[in-house]
Amino acid sequence: MTLASGGYWSEHGTHTVLLLSPVVVFALVGLVADIRSLLRGRRIDPAVTLAAAAAVAAAGVHVAVCPEHYQEGWLYGAFFTVTAGAQLLWAALLVLRPDPRVVRAGLVASLAVVSLWAVTRSVGIPLGPERGAIEQVGVLDVIATAAELVAAAACVWVLSRSARQDDRRAVAE
Repeated sequence: MTLASGGYWSEHGTHTVLLLSPVVVFALVGLVADIRSLLRGRRIDPAVTLAAAAAVAAAGVHVAVCPEHYQEGWLYGAFFTVTAGAQLLWAALLVLRPDPRVVRAGLVASLAVVSLWAVTRSVGIPLGPERGAIEQVGVLDVIATAAELVAAAACVWVLSRSARQDDRRAVAE
C-alpha cells in the first residue's frame, strides 16, 4: 500500500485522523499551557491572539482535509500537511515572539495560500495529477480561507500599530 495509490488513506484515513485527533488535542492543550505560563505577567495583544487563533483554525481545516487530498495524490496531501504544520508553528512563534519579521512572514504566507486558493477556484490547479482542473468552492475551504484572511488582517493591524509607534518614537527623539 502506498500513499500515491491512495490505498492507505482511502481505507484508513478516517481511522487515522480519529485516532490521532486526541493526541493532537492533548499536545495543543499542553502547548497552550506552556505558552500561558511563559506569558504570565506579559500584556497579551488581542491582534496577535486573533492572528494566531485564525492560523490555528485554518491549520485545523487543512489537517481535516489531508486524507482526501492524499487520495487525490501524494503531492496534494503533502501540501496540506506542510501548510497545516507551518501554520501551527507560525501561530506558536507569533504568540511567543511577536517580532515584526514573524508577523510579516505570516502575512505573506497567509496571502500566498489565499492566492493559491483563488487560482485553484478560478484558473485551475497549477500542477499535479489534476493539473488544470478547477476546484469547486466548498464550506471547509471557505472557512480556511476566511481564517487566513483574518490572520492577514490581524497582521496588518499589528504592523500598522508598530509603524505608528516607531513614528511617535522618531518624533519624540
